Amino acid sequence: MIVPFDALPETARVWIYQSDRSLQPGESDIIKSRISGFLEKWTAHGNTLHAGVDIVHAHFIIIGLDESLSGASGCSIDSLFRDLSALGKELNVDFFNRELIAFFVNNKVKLIRRGDLKTFFTEVNAEVLTFNNLVSTKGALEQTWLQAAKFGWLKRYMPTVTV
Repeated sequence: MIVPFDALPETARVWIYQSDRSLQPGESDIIKSRISGFLEKWTAHGNTLHAGVDIVHAHFIIIGLDESLSGASGCSIDSLFRDLSALGKELNVDFFNRELIAFFVNNKVKLIRRGDLKTFFTEVNAEVLTFNNLVSTKGALEQTWLQAAKFGWLKRYMPTVTV
């Protein structure tokens, strides 16, 4: 069952899928429509799942699930993955490229290849904002998704950083 993303509780589980390029408005509409259709029928072991979707900064597909009503199973998560993979192929966009790290620079998403991080960090300071796509709840998404790079795993790519 699809619910508005904003209506999900802070405890809702989230999955964040980052695109390898900026999504065009028409693509965002297609993605949101297709994922909403998927979520409308999404079940786990016969139980209806209460989930919502949001697209943020034209790069991030965020799916939230109210697990207080019913939790996802491995099979249901796999079906979501397959649907997103097929959608990505149709639109020629990769939602699973872990080599691209997203930063928020001048109010825009900037994608940097992992191999280029050391060079990137010589051009910006340790306060540059990055997206922590590993947050697992809507509350964490709202509070710690965007954070200074120096506080996370990226600090190993920086020149000497004092926290």
